[in-house]
Amino acid sequence: MDTEFARSLLAVIDTGSIAEAGRVQGLTASAVSQRVRALEDGLGVRLLVRSGRSVSPTPEALALVPDLRALVAAAERVRRGAGSGRLAGPFRLGAISTVLGDDVPEILRRARAKLPEVSLSVLPGSSAELFQALGRDALDMVLIVTPPVEVPKALAVLPLSEQPLCLVTPATTPEADLPWLVYAPGSWGGALCWRAVLRLAGDAPDVMCELDAPETIARMVAGGVGRAVLPMWRGLSQMSGLAVTSLSGPGRGIAAVMPRPIAGHPMADLVRGVVSAGGAHAPIAQGQSPASGSASPTR
Repeated sequence: MDTEFARSLLAVIDTGSIAEAGRVQGLTASAVSQRVRALEDGLGVRLLVRSGRSVSPTPEALALVPDLRALVAAAERVRRGAGSGRLAGPFRLGAISTVLGDDVPEILRRARAKLPEVSLSVLPGSSAELFQALGRDALDMVLIVTPPVEVPKALAVLPLSEQPLCLVTPATTPEADLPWLVYAPGSWGGALCWRAVLRLAGDAPDVMCELDAPETIARMVAGGVGRAVLPMWRGLSQMSGLAVTSLSGPGRGIAAVMPRPIAGHPMADLVRGVVSAGGAHAPIAQGQSPASGSASPTR
């Protein structure tokens, strides 16, 4: 597939007009129409419904949009890096909050030393938000919870680490007296933790509140507000006032998601090296509570 033809189709879908898409791309309306027809012929499906001067995408076209955006973005990455074998120019990295604290500082240091031609920017957000931004070509790579949804074929998912789940309680407050602070069940990482809460507390746990913010939950637990089930990210070991008990079962996976051509570039190798090296977690003994009142080391 010609990526320039795909770019023209996306411009038509975004603007709702063949003429406007042509103006955006510096092409005639006739040239844009010819590109779209070539795509329709090649794919064997109708992509646009034309009504006078306006057009709208067919359901088949809308289904292709995530893959087409990823394809166009990947082609642009390849074009920028051609001839050097290294990434150059801007690189937009998205990361969830726990990865921001655990790994992004080291990623920035190594990128500056090893890939000085890369202008790296970092966007925080939830896993779902960052995944959607990647699909819109607003980001080049995201470090998120392993997607529990179908991933477009144009994207690569690179597993980086698995964070075991743990019960987190205040170091000085009896556990039985505390309500639950719940890592939002609707979030990608929170769903796994919520199932663990139900295993521990039954079908009707005493829930004080839900938050899609593991670090905030941990600080509230340290303050004696409640107890929680959280993934064991490395930054948790640096928080004081917590008692941590490991839980059996699957942990929260962390993955890098990116257009497939990016998976072979130096930035992907750099990220893999940083996150994977820090992703090994030492097991925590059942009921372990550090004498100092801080969480057990995670590596």
